[in-house]
Amino acid sequence: MISLVSIIIPTYSRCDTLERAVESCLNQTYRDIEVIIVDDNNSNSLARRDTVEFMKKYNNNKRVIYIKHEKNKNGAAARNSGIKFAKGKYIAFLDDDDEFYSDKIKKQVERIISSPTEYKAVYCNYEKFMSKKKVHQSSFIGVANEGDLTYELLANTINACLGSSLLIEKEAVDLINGFDESFIRHQDLEFIIRYFQHYKISLVENTLVKIHAHPHSNLPNGSKFEEIKMKYLDKFKNIIDSFSREKVKKIYMNNYFQIASIYMKSCDFAKGLEYLKRAEQYGKVGFKKKGFIFLRYIINKLKIRQIIKVIFKF
Repeated sequence: MISLVSIIIPTYSRCDTLERAVESCLNQTYRDIEVIIVDDNNSNSLARRDTVEFMKKYNNNKRVIYIKHEKNKNGAAARNSGIKFAKGKYIAFLDDDDEFYSDKIKKQVERIISSPTEYKAVYCNYEKFMSKKKVHQSSFIGVANEGDLTYELLANTINACLGSSLLIEKEAVDLINGFDESFIRHQDLEFIIRYFQHYKISLVENTLVKIHAHPHSNLPNGSKFEEIKMKYLDKFKNIIDSFSREKVKKIYMNNYFQIASIYMKSCDFAKGLEYLKRAEQYGKVGFKKKGFIFLRYIINKLKIRQIIKVIFKF
């Protein structure tokens, strides 16, 4: 039986890549889809004007639905707006700078139909590009990457890209009340961990999503990242505490190390060192990992100095 799939694309200041994302949805071999574009630009912004103009291309396409926010909210709010309008049995999400391969929806619908009833979602492998060069290929295989992945996600031991790679039953999305709009980061993680309190996830081993990374855009501010990370850990404290002592230690070690890494990238050495020490209270951080974040600090610090030199030359 053919079931409608709603693909939700939140968009913000990326009109230049939006067409690629939308067309990758309309070109799916699985034809029973609707594409919901949620415009999260401010109503009086240049980005809104450009997006409105671009979307005229789809005025006569009944499979495309265009929703506009009055003001910028965030990605979680945009996804929730799309969910409210979605009529599909299944929902997929796609970032406005990424793209689906043509059989993405077909293979995932087939997989979720063939899975046990407690499996209400499915993800897939993906490849990541930066400046048109492939920089990463995920390689999830087998049952070890299926079921309940709560611990793996909390411990940062799996990078499943559970945004653009996810297909999920709307029934499950409604049960957990969609996305938590108070999270400006970790939105996908927060969402899927709540999902795992009720259901499990399947895997399609094929590479079905192409992620386009941007080296200098959307870099997190250290203090903001720390704030949202601590909120995230606090929200799921009861779940974290339910694991074994060793697993709890690994969760905190890996998350504190991640905060340290972001501070080093932001050239805040003192805070980076503080969180590195906090990470090592829970376990030994490998020499290579420590060396990497110190090198990241040095490289970014040098870049800042170079910029200052250029400015003062003129």
